[in-house]
Amino acid sequence: MGNISYNFRPMTDSIQDMMDEFEDRQKLSDKTLLPFRKELNKFFRDSNCSEVIFTQNDQLFFGMNVYPIMTPEMINQVLVSDDKIRIERYKLELDSKLFDPMLNLRATEILAMVLHEVGHIVNDASIVEEMRDIIHIYIAKTNAEMKRPNCEEMFAILEYGINNTVRKLTSMFCIYKNGEVLADRFVYECGYAGELQSAFDKICKNGFLLNSDYKDKLVVMTWCLRLYTEIRVKRIPAIRTLEKLEKMTNSSLEKKSIIKLRNALKDMAFVQESARSEERKKDYTLRDIKRYEQEIYTYKLNARSLTDKNDALYLMRQINNAIYVLEDLLYESDIKLTSSEKTKYNKLLDEYYRLRDFVATDSKFNYDYSNSVINISYPDIVPNRR
Repeated sequence: MGNISYNFRPMTDSIQDMMDEFEDRQKLSDKTLLPFRKELNKFFRDSNCSEVIFTQNDQLFFGMNVYPIMTPEMINQVLVSDDKIRIERYKLELDSKLFDPMLNLRATEILAMVLHEVGHIVNDASIVEEMRDIIHIYIAKTNAEMKRPNCEEMFAILEYGINNTVRKLTSMFCIYKNGEVLADRFVYECGYAGELQSAFDKICKNGFLLNSDYKDKLVVMTWCLRLYTEIRVKRIPAIRTLEKLEKMTNSSLEKKSIIKLRNALKDMAFVQESARSEERKKDYTLRDIKRYEQEIYTYKLNARSLTDKNDALYLMRQINNAIYVLEDLLYESDIKLTSSEKTKYNKLLDEYYRLRDFVATDSKFNYDYSNSVINISYPDIVPNRR
């Protein structure tokens, strides 16, 4: 057994109750889902599972979905802050095929998978760091203009991209390949490493595993970033793409997130921003602009002494944060500037542009963002299948 001392028996019993109910009724009710959610929240005490969803699935297997609940404040922090962010609230979706007699999974094996899927979301702050890296490298590679989100619709674009990518970068149903041995420290410390491996082997043996290469995992996020930065010309094509994607997913949570973004794009109106939005911009700008004016010299020194990719990524974040603030000040905010102030801040913005170009050119990043198109023609899906 592992190092985490905890009585998992009530959680295992609640999973067994779900398995028994599915065997009798071929579906799950709140009668068994709610006790399971209660046990989840007892174990992951610093986090909250707001809902456990059972999805009747007669198409492609998706296993489990853990969807983070991202607030606008959290998304804004991802964009403009270096603070550590831990995902504390989430929803869990269970695929009915997990209870398929063909898989013959035991309750302890389903528990091991739940520990893996939820643990990677709520225990690991590095996933948000990776989101930041993806966004900032995209900006550097494409020279895109990334403004702060100022309405619910713009937040919805980033929320959809983050949620989709978080799952693809953490889920055992996406990150591992057939025959690969799972090595998960958290599950091992819980004492269920063997059960996780045996569950994975059964899924592989029955051909249920979904997997794609690393570049494919970033397609939705880069598509969202392209939509975000080119919203006026990409909005209508994006609505059509989302309508097609909605028909192709088997996950209830993913379908809901697609519908939410599609409706947000349909409702979007390009009008003057609200007074509240302008007031928020003022607060951000007045708080940050002085700091970035002072730190340009430090950033220049750091740019000439980069030792590895991680240093370059961290510096790129700081540079992009400064550019966000300066662009807001000069082109978006209603803060009154004198002629000399405009000249000074435009000069500072040019310095940051040149510094970003220098870091992007001098650093070797691993991600390729040349392709940000969602390909919706999947050969494994039979047209009109029900």
